[in-house]
Amino acid sequence: MEPYDTAHRLEFRDYNDPSIASETPFSVAELAREMHVATPEGRWLAGFDAWVEVLKAVPKRHRWAAWLTTPALRWAGPRVYRWIAAHRYRMPGWALRCVDIPPPCDEFCARKPGQGARDSVSK
Repeated sequence: MEPYDTAHRLEFRDYNDPSIASETPFSVAELAREMHVATPEGRWLAGFDAWVEVLKAVPKRHRWAAWLTTPALRWAGPRVYRWIAAHRYRMPGWALRCVDIPPPCDEFCARKPGQGARDSVSK
């Protein structure tokens, strides 16, 4: 999502950095399991709700947020999100690119600049 945030409303942060992880009320394991978002009001959202919040902030993606919160998708969305999050690094590369998931971390979590696991996001 970072390339689509042309209004720069989001701050993408890498939870693999211990100083960033310590700013959250979550363990590194929880941060790795699903996306987390801190709202301007100080609320923390995780998983599907965090994804919807990010979509609301990104230009030309806010309509997706409205669509995802319709009753049918509101019911199924969290289940689908959990499945994708649990299997994200087993999915083929093209599928990862479609849902804007970074490549998996190596044993030292070394990535090229711009490829960090920025699943901890604040607005």
